[in-house]
Amino acid sequence: MTARRRKSPARQLKQLVFAVLVLGALFLAERGSELWDGATDVATGELPADARGPCHVIRVIDGDTLRMRCGSEGMKVRLLRIDTPERNEPKYREASEALRSMVEGRDLFFTYEEADEPTRGGYGRLLVYVFADGRNVNVEMVRAGWSQFDRRWGEGRFARAFRVAEREAEAAGRL
Repeated sequence: MTARRRKSPARQLKQLVFAVLVLGALFLAERGSELWDGATDVATGELPADARGPCHVIRVIDGDTLRMRCGSEGMKVRLLRIDTPERNEPKYREASEALRSMVEGRDLFFTYEEADEPTRGGYGRLLVYVFADGRNVNVEMVRAGWSQFDRRWGEGRFARAFRVAEREAEAAGRL
């Protein structure tokens, strides 16, 4: 009877890495367009063509509301498609701090739901998508688990990026 030769740990590791790469390639081939289509601002760091700015934070009010200064103009903005905890609700302070860490000290840009069509919400705040370091902050708040993708008034122009972020947050147990 011949003794069976055991595979070395290095060879086992190489085979595992190869298997992971093959599975990743298959996944991207099947779902890649869903992950990146409509989410180029998140994937590549590119700003939408209609983005305005740079602006700077004056104050983070809560996890979905900011006061910003763009040039000489001050504005109060509400981040579209997210709804973070309100004052006196659990995780209010943490969500506000998460937004602060994403925007404070950075050049901010913003865009509206419809290019060049400002819309205001019920409290007079401009409804916007905010970008810091080329990343959609609204989407990143969902990815971090501070809000679900808020679909109450439709899905909006970055819907795929929000859906991907929401799935990532759920898979990681953040939502």
